[in-house]
Amino acid sequence: MRSVSGTGRGFGSPARTQILTLAVMPSGRSRQLMRQIILTLLTLTALTSCVVTRGYKRIGEIVLINTSGEKCEVGHLIDLVDKCNPKVIGLNLLFSTNNNLICDNNLIKAIEQSGKIILIEGLYDSLSDESFYIKAKYTGETGIAHDSDSCAHCYYRISQHSNGRFSFPYFIALHYDKSKGPLLASQSFPKPYPLKFYHQLADFKVLTIDDIAKDSNQLTNKIVLIGRLAESQTNTQANIILDILSDLDNKNIKINKYTDYVRQQQMSKD
Repeated sequence: MRSVSGTGRGFGSPARTQILTLAVMPSGRSRQLMRQIILTLLTLTALTSCVVTRGYKRIGEIVLINTSGEKCEVGHLIDLVDKCNPKVIGLNLLFSTNNNLICDNNLIKAIEQSGKIILIEGLYDSLSDESFYIKAKYTGETGIAHDSDSCAHCYYRISQHSNGRFSFPYFIALHYDKSKGPLLASQSFPKPYPLKFYHQLADFKVLTIDDIAKDSNQLTNKIVLIGRLAESQTNTQANIILDILSDLDNKNIKINKYTDYVRQQQMSKD
């Protein structure tokens, strides 16, 4: 009968068998095999960490602000947010002119004076009126690619069809850290990327106008997304931005893994 240890694991387990194998090996081969095992474990740990943390390290860099979308409110919100010195402001809203010229003019003025506004276009297959989007720093398509069944499974950073135009979330990622622009551009191509939801809406920091008035430091150097949070679009855009930014982290992980590999190879020769 197979004997069992106090932990309930059989003494003939793979782990014990490997230990016994190492024990009877010549010392040189034993050390070499042990190094290979350690290197494998380190690699698996790095890969697992990459999967678990992708999208999570960056979540604190995005702040969501809920709005009704009413133009006077959004204009006031832009003025308030802009004073908090965010890196970039994304408006996940559509605007059209109407008889309320005061609100129209206030919003147009706020967008123009900010100089940090990236306005979405193509939301619900519509565009904002020209008087609004020409005042934004940039405008970008939603980036969400719909399949024939009208379901969104992918997103794009650079359009394959609109003369290589950048999408709304890609514009935001590029302007969040301009120093990393060349690195991010080198990893972005006119192709579909899997749409992954790392976080639900409740996971993000969500603020109201009153929250901003109480503590303006919450927005300093952040990505600020303004939209109707009762709809799913803003949360989708936030997750796409996280996916794009996470590529920078993954690039650093790959560099560090290669450095570790070279170091382990040098150790094995000693």
